[in-house]
Amino acid sequence: KDEVETLLADLQFSFPDSEATIEGSEEQLATKVFVATDQLNQYDEVYAIVNRTVESYAGIQMAANYQQKIDIEKQLTSLSAETEMNVSYGGTETLLIASLPTDAAAGKHVRITSASTQVATLNDSQESIELTLDADGQAQVTVNGVLFGTTALKMEVVDEDIKAQTLVNVVEAALLEPVKAPTASRISGTAVYRGQTVTLQCESEGASIYYTTDGSCPCESATRKLYQEPITINEPMTINVMAIGYNGTESEVREYNYLIRQSALTLTLAEGWNWASHDLAEPLAKSVLQEMATEVLTQEECTVIEAEQAVKMKAESQQVKQFSGDQYNPNSRSITLASGWNWLCYPIDQMLTLDDALRGLSADEGDVITNLTGGFAEYVDGAWKGLLQALTPGQGYLYKAASQKSFVYNTVPTVNAQAKNEKHAKAAAPWSVSPRLYPNMMCVTAQVICNGELAEDNLYHIGAFINNECRGVGEYVDGILYINIYGNDGDGAITFKAVDAETDEEQTLTAVLFEAAPTNATPITFQPDVLGSFKAPLQLQMEVETGISEAQKDQGPEVYYNLQGQRIYKPTQKGIYIRNGQKVVLKTRNR
Repeated sequence: KDEVETLLADLQFSFPDSEATIEGSEEQLATKVFVATDQLNQYDEVYAIVNRTVESYAGIQMAANYQQKIDIEKQLTSLSAETEMNVSYGGTETLLIASLPTDAAAGKHVRITSASTQVATLNDSQESIELTLDADGQAQVTVNGVLFGTTALKMEVVDEDIKAQTLVNVVEAALLEPVKAPTASRISGTAVYRGQTVTLQCESEGASIYYTTDGSCPCESATRKLYQEPITINEPMTINVMAIGYNGTESEVREYNYLIRQSALTLTLAEGWNWASHDLAEPLAKSVLQEMATEVLTQEECTVIEAEQAVKMKAESQQVKQFSGDQYNPNSRSITLASGWNWLCYPIDQMLTLDDALRGLSADEGDVITNLTGGFAEYVDGAWKGLLQALTPGQGYLYKAASQKSFVYNTVPTVNAQAKNEKHAKAAAPWSVSPRLYPNMMCVTAQVICNGELAEDNLYHIGAFINNECRGVGEYVDGILYINIYGNDGDGAITFKAVDAETDEEQTLTAVLFEAAPTNATPITFQPDVLGSFKAPLQLQMEVETGISEAQKDQGPEVYYNLQGQRIYKPTQKGIYIRNGQKVVLKTRNR
């Protein structure tokens, strides 16, 4: 496959368990090797390759090269704040705390503790406080000067071995009369989205702030500008700042450096249909995508693809292309959803749960979001329910809205999306589905009814068929069956089949809407829409022989049989069971 790879250089190797082959020999043997480099935070994954020439202690080479893909989890590298600050007796100062890189810092918790509350306290006279770092990896705390002296503020990232310290000097207010240097709203070294702003402030009352962006000193009146409004950053920028007080005293000059966040998008297309989006600030020419795919579809006709748009692309073979450029700012513009189906972009460079990513969206009851291969979820009673748990960078989605609405993506995680999105192992169904053969999908929410009672989860494999081709296989979540059915506009009737997970016996199901009587069942045809809901699921009904006999009596109080004649130990699903030859009705689900 066409894949862009970068060979990492400047690696540092260490061998923690090395020992001499023979006492006094310079030749060393080791079973472990640690590799370190400052470059890892730039990548999402690396390949570790061990050359086959590596020998065992007996001098025997490996049979072949060894290669393993390793996912890179971005880690915090530093926690920073002013190393020393002065606070007047009885006064307050604001301390800005930041952690880098911001991608890993957002949403983390920082604990700040005053070594001596007799000298200085935090916020409302507290000894210790825990703050959450914002999307820029920053937080602020108020430091109160209680008594003359010096103490330390100790800071640490919760559950991380990253610490910092600030010395606090509580002094007479008169000692602080010289004008203070201005501070910036973003810590120096921060990478920002193009178009974001930086504000300057000075705590010395009545002081004027001057700055330059051309590298010159603001102490030179010919080049400096008077600060009056936030400074917009549209390119890498160095801001030099100083303040001048009423009496003409000048503060020290401070330097703040800012970079523009860069996209590291790698668009990978599988053979067949793909739903995708990008996170580039500049629109992506449709012709560029047509170099990768034979068909490129958008919800509305266009020649360029904005970051706010999703696309459907059909590739003849696997395609991989890397893009670069300024990263799109997801907070710069709101995304508008029309009533009905919307092709939804995901211009974020990290995986987020639905609840985190869509925190700013006022979803309606019954709204549905779906992904080509990741399933779908429905908004029910204030929460997302279904197979789709998280949104993934580079992916495109479809969203069915009950009403028009606008929202801005949240980018600060509160939950580990990767862990929540992990799929649990399940028994393999007897059919296979090729979702990428088709551009459209039908989202079906159903229940399996056997002999008039709700069947247990995973008791049956359920498949959806069009013209004897399996177009979808259901997955269970807490008594609800979710089926993605793939097809083209105009495809015909859908039939449903069930296969007993233990006996492999196949049954044909009758599909009935929740509100309809069985006698009013009508054929279901493929439509790229939603059928059934969490509260009104499609009923997939079948009748089977129970297989219950007198031989099942006297088996003990904890031995049950369902209506299919299968032995169950302590059933959890509501329904009708046989225990010791007698009918038992469970009206609620046991946990």
